[in-house]
Amino acid sequence: MFYSIGILAPLAALSIGVSYACVLYLLTYKRSLQAPYTNDSRDLEELKVLQRVVQALTVVSAVAMLSLPHYPTITATDPFMQSALRVLCFFYACKLLDLGLTKVEKPPTRLTRKERPDDDSERQPAPMQTFRDWTVYSWLLLTEMRYRSFDIAVKQKGRPQNIPEATLDRKQHLLWTAGPPILLPALVFLLPSHATKCALLLLVIQSGLEGIHTVLHRQCPEPVFSRPFSAASLSDFWSTNWHAGATSFLQSLAYKPTLRITGSKPAAVLAAFSLTGIWHGWAVAPVSKRPWVLGLQVTALFVGFGVGCLVERWIWGKKQGGSVQRVCVWAYSLIGAGICERTLECSCRYDWLRQDCK
Repeated sequence: MFYSIGILAPLAALSIGVSYACVLYLLTYKRSLQAPYTNDSRDLEELKVLQRVVQALTVVSAVAMLSLPHYPTITATDPFMQSALRVLCFFYACKLLDLGLTKVEKPPTRLTRKERPDDDSERQPAPMQTFRDWTVYSWLLLTEMRYRSFDIAVKQKGRPQNIPEATLDRKQHLLWTAGPPILLPALVFLLPSHATKCALLLLVIQSGLEGIHTVLHRQCPEPVFSRPFSAASLSDFWSTNWHAGATSFLQSLAYKPTLRITGSKPAAVLAAFSLTGIWHGWAVAPVSKRPWVLGLQVTALFVGFGVGCLVERWIWGKKQGGSVQRVCVWAYSLIGAGICERTLECSCRYDWLRQDCK
C-alpha cells in the first residue's frame, strides 16, 4: 500500500507533463492550419472540434496540476519544497489556461528574431514546417514569461525597450543595480527589522528569476526586471519595474473578464491583484504552522497593493513619482509585507527561523 502511494505522485506528475505537452503541440498544430501558414479552405467544423479538444484537455491538465501539491507523498516533504512546487504549479496552470482557453481560437504567432537590437524592420512569422519548428514553438511558449518571441509579447508601459546602456544615466543605473545587492544585506545585518527583511527577499527573488531567465534565454536582450528599487509608485513597480511574467494570464483570467462584466477598471485592477494574492497566499501556506492565517494575510497584502495603486492614482493623479509619494508607497508596502513576515516568523515550521512572539 505504501509503495503504491509512493509512486502515485511521480506518475501523476508525468501524466500532467504529458498532457501539458499535448496541449502545446495541439496549439502548434492548430496554428499551422491557419494563415499565414496555409491558404487552404479548412473545414471550420474540424477546427472547432480541435479547439474544443484543446480546451477540455487544458481544463483537466490545469486542475490536475493545481491538485498535485496536495498528494500525500508531496505534503509529507520539506515545507519549502512544497511552497516552491505550489508556485510553479499555479503559474503553469494559469499559463496553460491562458493559452488553451483564451488564446486557442487564434494561437500566437512566433516571429523571427531580430539580428540587431537597432533593426527597425518588422519581424515576420517564423517557419512552421518541420518537427523542429513545432518543438521550438512549443518550448518558447512554455518557457517565455513575457512571450517576447510572439505577437502577444507583453509590453511594459514606461520601460525602455532595448536602449543601449550608453544612453542611460550611468550614476542612476549604477545606484539602482549595484546598490541594493550591496546595501540591503548590510542593512538587514545592522537593522534586522521585518521591513528590511522583506526588501532583502525582493532582492533574492529578483536575482533568482533573473538568473533562471538568463540560463533559459541567453539571447534575450531585455532583463526580466528593470531596477525595481527605483520605483516611485506602486503602479510603476508592478507594471514597469517588476517582472511581467504573470501579466498575460492576469489580464486574460482576471482583469479582462472583470472589466467586461462590471465595466469598472478599479474592480478589474482589484481582481488581478486578488488572483495574484491567492497565488502567493496558497504558495507560502505550507511553511507556516498556521497556514490559513499566513495565506489570508498574504492574499490581503496583494489586494492592499491593488487598493494602493488606486489610491495613489486618486491622490497624485498624473503627477506621479514625487519624493513624498516614493516614501509613502515604499513605507506602505514594506510595513504591510513586514506584518506577513512577522506572522511567518512566529509560526514557521523551521526551528532556525521561528521566533518566540509575544
